[in-house]
Amino acid sequence: MMKQSMTFATDSFNSAEEVMPEQESFSSYQLYTLPNRTTIQDKQTKQLALIEQNKVKYHKEGRVYSRLYLSGENKPKFEKAHPEVYYIIKNDENSNLGVPLPQGVFRFYEDDSKGNMQFIGENSIGHVAKGEKIELAIGKMFDVFVNGKVDNVRKVSEEVLKEITLSSCPRYKMVRAYDVVIDFHNGGSKEAEVVFKQPLNPNTKIIQENIAGQISEKNSAEYEWRIALNGDEDKTLTFTAEQTLEETRCH
Repeated sequence: MMKQSMTFATDSFNSAEEVMPEQESFSSYQLYTLPNRTTIQDKQTKQLALIEQNKVKYHKEGRVYSRLYLSGENKPKFEKAHPEVYYIIKNDENSNLGVPLPQGVFRFYEDDSKGNMQFIGENSIGHVAKGEKIELAIGKMFDVFVNGKVDNVRKVSEEVLKEITLSSCPRYKMVRAYDVVIDFHNGGSKEAEVVFKQPLNPNTKIIQENIAGQISEKNSAEYEWRIALNGDEDKTLTFTAEQTLEETRCH
């Protein structure tokens, strides 16, 4: 897991010399005392910086949600899906944070190769308690893209569960297997981490994979793989999903 550091600010950002409001806990609230007087005109909206913090540690990953729905005998595919970038931050002292964060706009700044601070994106957050984890989507990985397809659909087995003579509508139990190929391409010079998430229908399980994955911690109907890509590297994920279903057929 790669960790990097950045500067962030809520709700606006001007310069490192800007004086930040004084923060204190009061009952179940957080109070911010502005260091200077500010004037708001009639019908005017003004944003003021509440927190600015340098060298905040974070983990960055791309996420791709599969467009392949494993159902019937269909062989869907998709091309050039760019992962959405997620910045993951633990609001604690180890990440150079560890303070209650107010609801507002979270802005990210990072030094470029020449040491100049550049704005890289923003997103909104709710109130974040100390120790809580933040996951914010900011832009896409345009140097990385993913292609995917269901390469083959196979009938593994089929049996009659119950023969109903009068209606001639027997009940069948069928097992199908879906062979899937997912290609990852990183055209950039920096390493990237991509999480590929595959939705699973009920009674569907992964029975074979060339890269180890796992059921998502947040969604038991979703299976995910974490793919690490070096600069200018391609990788291929192959897996087989097996689905068991029952259906009634009338002859």
